Amino acid sequence: MVYAPKLLLMNDLDLARNFCNKHEPMAPERIHQLLNDVVAYCAENGISQAEFARRLGIQRSQLHDWIKGRREPTGERVLAIIEELRKKPRKKKS
Repeated sequence: MVYAPKLLLMNDLDLARNFCNKHEPMAPERIHQLLNDVVAYCAENGISQAEFARRLGIQRSQLHDWIKGRREPTGERVLAIIEELRKKPRKKKS
């Protein structure tokens, strides 16, 4: 199944780059939608959130905190999440 995230319009990618490079604010609802896209992407493609976190180079607990709204990802991490979501889905190797 091909996953089509809601956030990944070109202007959202540009906003994420600005958030990362220029420290311009990114609306909390866009970050929340991005993290909802991560949850959906993982579920629809049969990968764990731990595997998704590994692909980002972070701990699963950090991703979980973002998803639960306890913390927000940095601009660099927002950009990494978008870039990972744009990649062709691949399942974790057994």
